[in-house]
Amino acid sequence: MYDVIVCGAGIEGSWIARQVAAEGKRILLLEQFSLPHGHGSSAGKSRIIRCSYDKLNYARMMPEAFKMWTELEKEQAANLLVRCPLVTISNKERLKQLSTNLSFLSISHEHITAAEVSDRFPGLKSPNRNGVVELSAGVMKADKCLNAVQASFASLGGVLHDCEKVLHVQPISESHIKVMTNAATYDCKCVILACGPWINKVLEPLDLNIPIKVTQINSMYWKAKNPQVYKPENGFPVIICDSDLGFHFYSTPVLEYPEHMKVSCHFKMEVDPDNRGSFLTKAKFSEERIKKIREDLIKHHFPDLIPELSIVEHCIQTETPDNDFVIDHHPKHENIIIAGGFSGHGYKLAPVVGKIVCSLALGRKPEYPVNKFALSRFNNASRL
Repeated sequence: MYDVIVCGAGIEGSWIARQVAAEGKRILLLEQFSLPHGHGSSAGKSRIIRCSYDKLNYARMMPEAFKMWTELEKEQAANLLVRCPLVTISNKERLKQLSTNLSFLSISHEHITAAEVSDRFPGLKSPNRNGVVELSAGVMKADKCLNAVQASFASLGGVLHDCEKVLHVQPISESHIKVMTNAATYDCKCVILACGPWINKVLEPLDLNIPIKVTQINSMYWKAKNPQVYKPENGFPVIICDSDLGFHFYSTPVLEYPEHMKVSCHFKMEVDPDNRGSFLTKAKFSEERIKKIREDLIKHHFPDLIPELSIVEHCIQTETPDNDFVIDHHPKHENIIIAGGFSGHGYKLAPVVGKIVCSLALGRKPEYPVNKFALSRFNNASRL
């Protein structure tokens, strides 16, 4: 019998499993697809890593997350993080909140006026809005990060089975659960469900459905006229921008594709993760309107990018109504733990999520408050 089985080997499930393995427990990590794959929320080559958060509870988790990622780099002799500044461009109220949180955590940052943006960062313009610069943020090499966590898990004695889809989770007692897959049936003391977009498909037979939306997003790459301007080694930052044009976008420097920079403005559409050929909701704008919005953003903010979309990659996110995580015990089964709804900002925090969920699984009080992640906050979390 396993001490713990983790269902889902994305970045959250892999870090959870790694933390449990580090405790010397007998653990199995199950993944429905052949690894590596691009079907879930952990797909892609890059993520932003930052301490700049509007919500203090997440900001407080980031210093330890940074530390744990750096330790993983050393352990696996892998280059996982590319350090560069982060510029957040937004309204006065949001910038004040970010600065307050960064100051509380003693994170180095600076205020920058709209007029100073292009002087400080050639290739970027912000005609009407100021910014906050977090000096030591960066880009995560997401695919390499996931590989490194799984390698660390294996080195600690953890067992990983891919191509095994969880078909049913059957609680037997407070210390015994059966997990049935397409390949075998396993026994364990505790199950952790880190199933990403598939979380409700596993929970529904357990009389639970949580209010999440599964959405498809597009990562978009634009060719640079002068790529040197946009390289992180030359000081170009990652950017989070609430544009004065009325839309939100984020960007990472030239890194993944030669001469191309990622600048993404999302118009999210709900999908079934098992049937992405058609959307479950109608688009707010026409395709032509969306194309124009994106091109206008490039023209307005990035004078050295060609305003013609070059490369598009797809990813899916699992979003809660308040964009906060779900980390909690099943209301009827204490030895079933749910870790989901990471709402597009869980990747960088995965090491700390791993520690929190590991503590819950082993009956310890987590080092961080988890009340804001509780299922009870949803009035419409149904028990079927």
